[in-house]
Amino acid sequence: MTRAERSGLGLALIGHVALLGLLSLRLVAPERPEAGGGAESMAVELIDAGDAGAVLPDAPDMPAETGIPLPPSQEEMDARHAAAQARAREALQAAAVRRAEQEAERAEKAAEQAAQKSKADAAAKDAARKAEAAAQAARAKAAAAKAEADRKARETAAKAAAAKAAAEKAARERAAREAAAKSAQAKSAQAKAAAEKAAKDKSAKEKAARDAAARKAAAAKAAAAKAAAGGRKPTGLTEIKLGGDRPPAASPNAGSGGGTGGGMSAAQALQVVDTSLASALIPRFRRCAPTGVDVEQIITRIQIDLNKDGSVANVTVLGQTGLNDSNRPQADLLKSCAIKAVRTAAPFTSLPAQHYNLWKSLTKRLKTK
Repeated sequence: MTRAERSGLGLALIGHVALLGLLSLRLVAPERPEAGGGAESMAVELIDAGDAGAVLPDAPDMPAETGIPLPPSQEEMDARHAAAQARAREALQAAAVRRAEQEAERAEKAAEQAAQKSKADAAAKDAARKAEAAAQAARAKAAAAKAEADRKARETAAKAAAAKAAAEKAARERAAREAAAKSAQAKSAQAKAAAEKAAKDKSAKEKAARDAAARKAAAAKAAAAKAAAGGRKPTGLTEIKLGGDRPPAASPNAGSGGGTGGGMSAAQALQVVDTSLASALIPRFRRCAPTGVDVEQIITRIQIDLNKDGSVANVTVLGQTGLNDSNRPQADLLKSCAIKAVRTAAPFTSLPAQHYNLWKSLTKRLKTK
């Protein structure tokens, strides 16, 4: 019961008690006639009790001569008072009963509400516990799912990294193969172009060499004829006389094919040797000589030791000049090319046999133009 309800109930009880008290007083108090003011005085006469009973055996409540009712007796007043008190008590008891019943109803309702609230609280607590348990389970499940997702993500990342590394390796290998193939194709194309150019150059050079050899032979022949006729000696040559006399004029090809070369001077013999070696070595050297930057500046000195039949006894590279950082990679190739040119040109059968001492050991300088 709330405080307002208790206050209202107390005020109602006080009002009922006051009302019952007023009713009781009205019932108990006798009605009195008003005094003075024109009312006639009433004569009072005392009589004996026995006479009274004889005179008025059946006396009415109200005397005939006045019409005023007699006051109630003390017993009636007490009875009325007791009845009023009884009715007041009954009213109080009924009010108390009603209040008790109301209190009981309110208490029952409050108990029912409390029970419902307790039940609701218990249900709420149970629901809260279940919700917390479900939340914990959900959190645990989410944590497990996150851990699994992280593990799978790590595995995926590792696989992706491995795949990327493999792809990069494959790409590098493919690029290397492609580069090698392109390099091989480029080298093949360069080699083919170089071979075609070398073939053309060889043809042109061989023709030029043949023309040059023919011109040199003609010049040597003319010089020899002029020397034999007593003219001026060839520039840069030292005439060596055999037997104290100048031999008669002879052809530069005299003694070729193993001939004796009789009557040929040393100067003529050296011209024949130079012409024969040049015509044999130059085209072969140009055929195998490498190309490159400043390769034409390299001069390769070789020593050729020949047998009497014109075959090669030995070829030695004496040295090289004109080397620099640009052409140094071609130096060894030029050495090998010089030796190869000498060996592939041998045997030299057009050399004058009677002058073997002049050409058995020769020093030559080879270079590309």
